[in-house]
Amino acid sequence: MLPVRDDRGHKKLLRSGSMNNRRRYDRFLLPVGYTPVQVHCGAGDESAIEGHAYDISEGGICFEVDKALTPGQRVGLTITVPGGHLGGESTSAFAVATVVRVTDEDEPGPIQHAAAFLSFPQQKERRTLLEAINSGVFQHAA
Repeated sequence: MLPVRDDRGHKKLLRSGSMNNRRRYDRFLLPVGYTPVQVHCGAGDESAIEGHAYDISEGGICFEVDKALTPGQRVGLTITVPGGHLGGESTSAFAVATVVRVTDEDEPGPIQHAAAFLSFPQQKERRTLLEAINSGVFQHAA
């Protein structure tokens, strides 16, 4: 993997041979069951849907929850990346995202979703999240 800077000057790792990759950002696998996600579905909605993340990139996240969301739906996500990379403490960040894909919604059990990040209300949270996922601790997703 090669360290490069994206169009906004942010450091990221580029896979060798990634010219065939359609993704804009590299994805990193997260420990399943150890990376909690809370999904906030609407303004004024005090309750959050609890779930877990599978992978993450600078551009989005793949997660599962017990409720099917709708592609195009805007949600708030509180993501907690497990510790070990920043002095052993977990890192949490809040992002606004759009659901882009829903998988296996007709199957029993949790439903997998993919969401693209739209914004981070606090840029400090974005920087902290990027430092965590680019720390070298998490395995690169294929």
